[in-house]
Amino acid sequence: EMTRLYEIELEKARFARELQMARQVQESLLPQQMPDISGWQFDRRWNPIHDVSGDFYDVIQEGPQRLGLVTADVTDKGMPASLFMAFVRSALRASITRSATPSRVLTNANRVICQDSYRGLFATLFYARLNTASGELVYANAGHPPAILYRRAQDDLLLLTRTGMSLGVDMGTPYTHQAVQLEEGDFILFYTDGIIEAANPDGQEFGLDRLKSEVFSRRNCPAAELLDDLEKTLAAHTYPNTVGDDVTLMMVRRLDQNAKK
Repeated sequence: EMTRLYEIELEKARFARELQMARQVQESLLPQQMPDISGWQFDRRWNPIHDVSGDFYDVIQEGPQRLGLVTADVTDKGMPASLFMAFVRSALRASITRSATPSRVLTNANRVICQDSYRGLFATLFYARLNTASGELVYANAGHPPAILYRRAQDDLLLLTRTGMSLGVDMGTPYTHQAVQLEEGDFILFYTDGIIEAANPDGQEFGLDRLKSEVFSRRNCPAAELLDDLEKTLAAHTYPNTVGDDVTLMMVRRLDQNAKK
């Protein structure tokens, strides 16, 4: 009996090591540093609830003064979701070309994902292409929660809503893209649904309205401070429980001219 229990413990230890290695591999697929560009501020938070995650974010240097910004969320959790996440990331990156619009990028990626999707797994994904010289941001939203755009001139928040279905559902689904202009003082918050669906002990979700309110009240904070405060507020909301899903946040702010990053 002692030998059997010892072998069980060895198997548990081996599995734990494999999960840790999987976590390290997954983290290596994420950007190790955010862009350092004069006039812009970038930050992110990636918080899996397990060793591996179905959430991911990406920052892709697509050309001079052109960045691809991605947040995505795969259905399911744990190892299956993390493997599918790597597949979605690869399909998206392979679909990005200099001539392809964001809507065409998602159309091509969706075709690849639908061909090889396993057991009904799919992903919501927000893909934006930012021109860091002009401030123009062109985006396509594949079933993902709407990004939150703060306009300083109007002192108001706007939602960048869906422009197509989730990836991996229907090979023939059409995608469109929209363009917005980021002026000095404007910012965008990208996120996954783990934050808005996080429930307190009474079952009340954090919700999009609460997220918008928290973001608006901190609209003048630096990106790092705003994201830190959101994490603290979310933890307080779910206490004494933990958040029940992966949470990813990414923020892009256009700074005032000559302001420090």
